[in-house]
Amino acid sequence: MALLCGIDVGTTHVKVGFFDDGGGCVTSVRRPTPRDLPALVAAVVEALAECAARAGRGPDAIGITGMAETGVPLDASGRPLTPLLWWNDPRGTQEAAALRGPTAPMNENGPPPHPDAPGSGDGAPATPGGDTAHPAAPRGGDADQRGDVPGLRGGDLGRRGDVPGLRGRDSGARGGDLGASVGEAADGSGAVRSGGVPGVGASGGGVSDGGDGTSRGGGDAAVVYARTGRWVDGKAPLAKWLWLRAHEPGVLAAMRWWASVPDAVAYALTGELHTHETLAARTLGYDVVRGDYDEDLLALAGLRPEQLAPTARAVEPVGGLTVKVSGVAAGIPVMIAGHDHAVGAWASGVRRPGHVADSMGTAEAVLAPAAHRPDPRLGLALGITADPALDGTGTVLVGGLPTSGGMLDWLLGLIAAPDDSQARTMADRAGRGAGEWGAGGKG
Repeated sequence: MALLCGIDVGTTHVKVGFFDDGGGCVTSVRRPTPRDLPALVAAVVEALAECAARAGRGPDAIGITGMAETGVPLDASGRPLTPLLWWNDPRGTQEAAALRGPTAPMNENGPPPHPDAPGSGDGAPATPGGDTAHPAAPRGGDADQRGDVPGLRGGDLGRRGDVPGLRGRDSGARGGDLGASVGEAADGSGAVRSGGVPGVGASGGGVSDGGDGTSRGGGDAAVVYARTGRWVDGKAPLAKWLWLRAHEPGVLAAMRWWASVPDAVAYALTGELHTHETLAARTLGYDVVRGDYDEDLLALAGLRPEQLAPTARAVEPVGGLTVKVSGVAAGIPVMIAGHDHAVGAWASGVRRPGHVADSMGTAEAVLAPAAHRPDPRLGLALGITADPALDGTGTVLVGGLPTSGGMLDWLLGLIAAPDDSQARTMADRAGRGAGEWGAGGKG
């Protein structure tokens, strides 16, 4: 019997499970999601070892999924330059608003995170912009002499630990009703200034035609949507890169690669940096029409496509396991399965037009495969994204709510005492996904 391992790095929890070849869960472990990459990798390795001990053997392969927009800048030796930059962190909101321009629709990623949410502070006084009172990082100085980055809430970056598997290897450089709305559909300066970024944004105007009917370099919000399948919002990594360029250019200058959370975990386990298209598409720097990174959008933050991970298919191993994990054989294949909501929908059988999945974690997403991409202005009006399908053959329309699962956790905290095991078991089961408490799940 084959034994497969799934790793899901969610906003609230890291889940590691072993599954048989029929999809049945053999054993699973859940941990709170740490805020920095070394601690996250340690949590994953520990959970892998615990699952292997429980199952009496290691898995034959590992697949990794997780939240899409959260990620981390890595230096040339593969070490994190900051703690994780979270999708629900408000930094980048002002940059996104400037990128949209004054006449573009306002589609933001919801309220700022709860003070107890990951990435929302360690008790340091916060400024209205979401920054905490830390000394600024030196601009372009020695990476190991940096102090804290304002608002990055993760302790002394100069004393960060190595991530297992990232030993200076240059391996990765090679390369109304929400459901009805989703079904109906089946914008190179330093700081971003109000009124639109040159080349992208309502006042930026279009530039050269890309040969596919869209303007390369920008235009209004509909042009950006046509190329990326997304509206401009503060949770997109592009907005975080713009914030770094304006406020912490030394970090951006030292960044050799950007890695989303699933990419970073796979890199730590294998020493190979890759991503999946469903993750790349959530950066707001990826052209879903061409299936490649958008040089002009990346240039707004001073980045180049080679600073982003090359894409690999969900069934294509990025490398073999190189990190020592108790009970797990070295060299087993490791794959990046894709964006967590997309993976959950695919696993539940939602793969063609007419199917709809409701995927709930800390945030909730409704996913509907579509025969074609929506008209950009309709997509913007409905507040949906047009993402690549998990298998790369089509489009999936996605609408969502950023706080659904988080709200349930908040409600549980109000009605259940810490030792109220029955209520917590019910909430646990309510948060689990397809099958008999199988793929998907709370957070």
